[in-house]
Amino acid sequence: MNKKGAMSIETLVIIILALIALVVIALAFTGGMQGLLKQIFQPTTSEDVRKVECATLCGLTDKPNFCKQVDITGVGKKSCADLGVSCAGITC
Repeated sequence: MNKKGAMSIETLVIIILALIALVVIALAFTGGMQGLLKQIFQPTTSEDVRKVECATLCGLTDKPNFCKQVDITGVGKKSCADLGVSCAGITC
């Protein structure tokens, strides 16, 4: 039942893995891995996470939680406004 010219799944998987390996090798030789590795392994700070939460709270127009001061590791107690996040519909 093997038709002429048909590729097996194993062949496709090997081709895809080979292409991925070639891209990784090309990035390594051109210095592109530094930026890629930095993006992958750069730690996210509590402040960054809180800023994302603030943007969500702004979208929900949740003034009490937007203006609430939250203890952020390494920074102290800060509200969203203290972190520099502004929201058009909310003033603290």
